[in-house]
Amino acid sequence: MSVLVGLGAATLLSAFFSHLAVWALAPFVAGVSYLLTESLEAAMAERVLVSAGDPEAQEVSD
Repeated sequence: MSVLVGLGAATLLSAFFSHLAVWALAPFVAGVSYLLTESLEAAMAERVLVSAGDPEAQEVSD
């Protein structure tokens, strides 16, 4: 999911802007989008594990 968000962000950026700077900006936008989505996925997974009662899970809201 996070890879698709990163690729989608870079694709949308290139669709709206046709300037040469998009070649430099698109990888940055893709990377930031990927990292934010990956962090959100990991936090949501930990919350699911905590609510399921997994003793190995860490609470992410502390």
